[in-house]
Amino acid sequence: MKIGIPKETIANDPRVAILPEDVERIIAAGHELFVEKDAGREIGIAVEDYERAGATIVPGPARIFDKELVVKLKAPTEKEFGMMKGNRLFCMLHTAQNPHAVELMRENGILGIAMEEVKDDAGGRFVDATDMTGEQGMLYAFSEHGRSPSECNVMFLGYGRVGTAAIRIASQLGASVKILRKADCPNLAYFLRGTDIVVNAMSWPEEKRRNKEYVITKDMLHHMNRGAIVLDLSVDFPGPIETCRPTSLDDPFYFVSVRDEHGTERRIKHICIYGYPGLAPLSCVERYSKQITPLLLEIANGDVGDWPDHLRRAVRPAKDP
Repeated sequence: MKIGIPKETIANDPRVAILPEDVERIIAAGHELFVEKDAGREIGIAVEDYERAGATIVPGPARIFDKELVVKLKAPTEKEFGMMKGNRLFCMLHTAQNPHAVELMRENGILGIAMEEVKDDAGGRFVDATDMTGEQGMLYAFSEHGRSPSECNVMFLGYGRVGTAAIRIASQLGASVKILRKADCPNLAYFLRGTDIVVNAMSWPEEKRRNKEYVITKDMLHHMNRGAIVLDLSVDFPGPIETCRPTSLDDPFYFVSVRDEHGTERRIKHICIYGYPGLAPLSCVERYSKQITPLLLEIANGDVGDWPDHLRRAVRPAKDP
């Protein structure tokens, strides 16, 4: 199979899906790998590294997106989708949050395999940097706040794997940590008083998103301290915090203006990045490449009907059934 590895085109995202050392495994399995020139350059990967591994370097995206299988991290842009026709795409699709990508796949007959949906029978992801999401998101929030972490009061909604990683970082840096329990929810306005950073790490069910149910509403935010930050690690949209909307690595935050009980305006910074692991791009790529390569080989070595269940469950059909 001819496999294309493009550059990531989102600004401030220097990552690439496959490292040169994993290219060798793919070539050894009998496939051809085409890498767009300068993919990974900003994290120290040279063109020559890919060439020595056996990849063919191509100068631009057109000769990448026409390959039988395209492998990247973030979903293609509309322009990139326009270069594809009837081929396969393996990337982070997040179709619930990106319905336009689904529409473009159907229009162009593209068979998508959503990386984030490749899961074992217990629901564990094969391509996963969940802990990095919590870790890097928390570090970024501290870097954007005007206080030292040891002077910050941080309140957490949710304490799954993402939340636990963020809690660990906050605790290690000396922040005062409050983990909200379900019983605390009716008194959220009270608990927000004196908070510097509120962190959402809750997975928000689709029904609640559809009904626009919130745990924290806009009129509660004025209880937070001066310079406060809302950090959304789950980025389910709409989510449990009314004022959150997705942001990106190239435009990572925005402000929401609220007024306190005295009528004083406060601007609350919101950080809601799709792709927090991209804040540590080299560590992220090293992990993802090792996770993606065996799945890529399963995709390339057989027809869809021969794929294991964990891949077939992640297929997003090119056409409606």
